[in-house]
Amino acid sequence: MFIKIYRYYVQPSQLNKCLTIVDRSDQIYKTVVDYTMLHVRCEEEPTKFVEIQMYENEQVYEAAMDILNRNVELESLYQQFMAILDPQRPKVYEETCKRLTEHMIIGGD
Repeated sequence: MFIKIYRYYVQPSQLNKCLTIVDRSDQIYKTVVDYTMLHVRCEEEPTKFVEIQMYENEQVYEAAMDILNRNVELESLYQQFMAILDPQRPKVYEETCKRLTEHMIIGGD
């Protein structure tokens, strides 16, 4: 499993617009790739969101991105998304993870 995690802060007045953008983007993604997305808002900081996208593997992700990066509507949604980020914390933090299997060892002796 290949996982992308995004963390970002939205302007307090733009929370509903954020949900609309994410929902529409998810619909577009699902026309291209079979993936799962979790979109959560932090209880301690209501303007902080975490988005977790899970793909079968990295190759599936890369193939989907080749197609989705050319989507005009997604580009527009991305521009709208960037405009609603908190100006005090405008960065989107991105992480890439892979699911560990039972054959992988954490730590070591």
